[in-house]
Amino acid sequence: NTMLSKFISKDLDKTDLKIFKDYLNDNDEFYILDFEIVKVVKPFPGMYVSGTKTLVKKIAGGKYKYEPIVIYVDDTKAYLKPTDGDAWKLAKYYVLQGASIGITLVVHSVLHFPLDSINSITKSAVPKSHILFKLLSPHLRFTLPLENAVLTYKSTVIRPTFWKTYSPHPGPYDGLRDLLVEGFKGIKGNASYKTYKYPMKPIPVHAYFGEFRDRYYDVFYSFVEKVLKDFDREDEIIKLWASYISKNVPGFPNELEIMKNDNLVKAVAYYMWSVTVGHGVDHATFNSVPVRKKSMRLRLPPPDKNTKNVDLNKLTKFWDIGKFLMAQVLFFKPWTVDYLKNITYKFENSFRNDTQKKFFKELEDL
Repeated sequence: NTMLSKFISKDLDKTDLKIFKDYLNDNDEFYILDFEIVKVVKPFPGMYVSGTKTLVKKIAGGKYKYEPIVIYVDDTKAYLKPTDGDAWKLAKYYVLQGASIGITLVVHSVLHFPLDSINSITKSAVPKSHILFKLLSPHLRFTLPLENAVLTYKSTVIRPTFWKTYSPHPGPYDGLRDLLVEGFKGIKGNASYKTYKYPMKPIPVHAYFGEFRDRYYDVFYSFVEKVLKDFDREDEIIKLWASYISKNVPGFPNELEIMKNDNLVKAVAYYMWSVTVGHGVDHATFNSVPVRKKSMRLRLPPPDKNTKNVDLNKLTKFWDIGKFLMAQVLFFKPWTVDYLKNITYKFENSFRNDTQKKFFKELEDL
């Protein structure tokens, strides 16, 4: 029940159905963990990267319990099952490699970069006295400098060099940056990686992790709904704000759509939830996974059916783990700069101020 459960998908595309045709049936409920994404990574000498696809089925009577059926290893075209001994054991490390690379640079990245347009446009196009600015401004403080550093600084974690003690990735910058593109543009024909669209509410996750996050979103939604209950549906500032953002963030409601039903409430609540709880629980749960189970650098070639006598002591080197541990301290571990309970939205009437107090209380009570 960590952020890695985001990869559990019910959507098997045409390629998946073809690959796993001999393992599917009409009686079981199947899911896939697809790590085709890592194909764009060009590994450093002595390291290996391979895409994998893992077919699992839901265990009857278990809400979020799954049984692994087979791992397809792309580089060797091997189908490996739990009965395949060392080959299966090594294949699982390649699945975990794909999950670690994919979660940090593909899936989690969409909680960062697509939202930057909302941040910058809100700061530049909405007056400070407007209720929209009051709601969003406490959540606009930290992200833009961070995103700029990740994408452009020579010292960024996604520009690995031998001397960087904090760069755990197995390949150079070009391939790693392509992963960020995959997170936004998706992969054509791959149902697990669709083109980014502003969600308006948390994307469903087939695990208790998802239920945990969603309960917090419900509190954010209720708070925003109360604060905006009397907003003017002809407000030109809100219309312009939505118009500017919709041209930069796919799926964000435009100036007409934002005024329909509860679209404004959803759009604002999702942003607030995403840059706080949604982002924080990703880091907290990824940090809780043992480092050995999320190593990105693997030094044994991808397995096939003939793989035997695997020495896992040779799977990584001590500095591979050391680089990851340093990256975990600097980037993956959650570092609290400020607490939600310390925020003040600077509302100017007692109803909204009381609503703020109730909002913080409901968050604490969860």
